[in-house]
Amino acid sequence: MAVEAVTAIAASAAGVPVVLSLPAPARWPAIMAAQAGQEAAPPDPDRAETAAMYAADFLRIFAGSGVDGLVLDEGPTLADDLIHADAYRSVLNVADHYGGPVLIRTGTAPAWPYGEVAGVCAWLGAAGPGQPAGRWGVVVGADFWNGADPTAEASLALASVPADADPDAVMQRVRALA
Repeated sequence: MAVEAVTAIAASAAGVPVVLSLPAPARWPAIMAAQAGQEAAPPDPDRAETAAMYAADFLRIFAGSGVDGLVLDEGPTLADDLIHADAYRSVLNVADHYGGPVLIRTGTAPAWPYGEVAGVCAWLGAAGPGQPAGRWGVVVGADFWNGADPTAEASLALASVPADADPDAVMQRVRALA
């Protein structure tokens, strides 16, 4: 059913990129533990790599559906708990095979501060990286919709549109950035 929905959205997107967003593989064990009512173990590179293999297999069902890219969402993970993105290699390889860029989003940590990782086109974080890290952007807060501008150094900004936002005000704000 998800494939049909994505295919329909992509077919009606009129040139607007369709990007899938899913939890980063390192977050999958914690999500599963929470669903089972269990305490989550600390993030682990080996578990993240295993979860990435399952995620890569899942993503293959979207081949030919019109998906233009992928966002791996680290959620509210702190910088010290981020797993190196090389653990996601199987997901990065599938995305590369199908020609879609991969962005990694960290909602509470800075954009990836540890340098570039092959297969990741951009990092989105709560702030800029402490050192050069390739292309990066920021996840802007609610104050963005009240006129606060993202940092000028960012290559891109990710803003979640509030459910109760006025569509005309949203478009006006977006146009003001161009």
